Amino acid sequence: MILDLTRQDHIDSLRERVGPDLRALVNNAAIQTNAPVEAMPLSEWRRLFEVNLFGGSPPADSPPP
Repeated sequence: MILDLTRQDHIDSLRERVGPDLRALVNNAAIQTNAPVEAMPLSEWRRLFEVNLFGGSPPADSPPP
């Protein structure tokens, strides 16, 4: 299963797929960009923060029923 932590529909699909049997969730999602700070567009900064900083919280906020 492909899980994009920035997409709520993927998170909801995971919850439906595993149901109440989920015992643990290991989040190892991260991305990086190799560019000088001044060369990175704001959209890339937003993408980095969405995945690396906020990406771990949606599954924790949306546990299976």
